[in-house]
Amino acid sequence: MPTSVSIRRGDTMSTIAQRNRISLASFRAANPGVNPRKLQVGQRLQLPRHQHDGFDRAPQTPARPARQPAAPRPANTTRTTPGATTRATDRVPYRNGRIPSNALTDVGGGHKMYGNAARAFTDMRAAARRDGVTIRLTDSYRTYAAQVDVARRKGIYGVRQPNGRLGLAARPGTSNHGLGSAVDVNLPASPGAGAWLKANAARYGFRTIPREPWHWEYKPR
Repeated sequence: MPTSVSIRRGDTMSTIAQRNRISLASFRAANPGVNPRKLQVGQRLQLPRHQHDGFDRAPQTPARPARQPAAPRPANTTRTTPGATTRATDRVPYRNGRIPSNALTDVGGGHKMYGNAARAFTDMRAAARRDGVTIRLTDSYRTYAAQVDVARRKGIYGVRQPNGRLGLAARPGTSNHGLGSAVDVNLPASPGAGAWLKANAARYGFRTIPREPWHWEYKPR
């Protein structure tokens, strides 16, 4: 995080504090000689030292004892009901965004998912292909650091940003991408995928969320 900022046209100490996700009180305390009513474009102000937005720190809850991931399901020729798994087998024994690479499953195109979510997605994608629809992805599993970057660029989901828009990213440590159970579909590059997913994704345990028709997460009932 930078130690100082340059004032832009129209800036106030309040908007600068909001843009940098720091408290207004700590920002003013870091600039005791500055008159908030006489800011000038190009003037540099100090940011509070040791001010954190909470994103870079590891979650404070103690890690659960790591369990060995379930062995991959052997291939077979019998068809099972899509998404037919128990909730117990869907639990991820790793911290959000910190799943070891060797515990993830490659689902193609450089994308990875975890456990039952990976198997359900590949089954769903195969079914879509049989219907003439190709599902292409822009995102899948995200590390904690990657979610930090997304949150800083897109803002926290539902929180009003300085530009007036609502944020689109889950708070780091809470994203389903960090559990390896969510994908973002490249809808422009996947003709027909949006309608196909709306009609069929639930059969495979996937659902979308408000305001993000490209985002599908594995949450079998």
